[in-house]
Amino acid sequence: MKSQAALAGLAFALLTGNAQAADLPAPAAVVGTPVATTTYDWNGIYAGGQLGYGWFTGEDNLNNPSTDLDSVIGGAHVGYNHMLGQFVLGVEGEANLADFNATTPLGLKADINWMFAGRVRAGYAFDRFLAYATTGVSFAELTLKSSFNNASDSNTHTGVVLGGGVEAFVTDRISVGLEYQHHWFGDQTYNLGGRDFEVDGNLDIVGARASFHF
Repeated sequence: MKSQAALAGLAFALLTGNAQAADLPAPAAVVGTPVATTTYDWNGIYAGGQLGYGWFTGEDNLNNPSTDLDSVIGGAHVGYNHMLGQFVLGVEGEANLADFNATTPLGLKADINWMFAGRVRAGYAFDRFLAYATTGVSFAELTLKSSFNNASDSNTHTGVVLGGGVEAFVTDRISVGLEYQHHWFGDQTYNLGGRDFEVDGNLDIVGARASFHF
């Protein structure tokens, strides 16, 4: 009889324990830690080269037809990037050689062989990809030579450059990109044995570039 009472008490205890456990609130679901979005590091110094094609249009103040010159253009660049979140701000200097040459409507031979530019860049990074705009100051030397008296005159034109591009890392340290630039060059005065005249011009460049990031 005592064993039967003991078994009945044990069964009662188990039943009441299960009922109390059923009344307990369910454990809260474990919320996973969100994965942080990573952005590739564009900070630091870089250097490299560029190669493209350019179109130059020159005009004078004598109402002569404009002169068009075109050439392959290429050179080297060096710059520095600083990241603010996913925004990238930087400065860059570039030097280029070219062989722009043509004969003007007045029979003058026009040549442009080099140009320099100092620019700032501002862009937005999508991990390994960067889209940016750029502006700055550029310099190009134009030489005009007369075929009649062999007189020549050269001037360095100062201009404003505006452009943009896209760039992407193909390895941890090497990036490649495409860029477009438009340059507005101011007036300079020329004299080839006659009266003075002024010349200005516009230059468009489309090119590819590669950079090594230190």
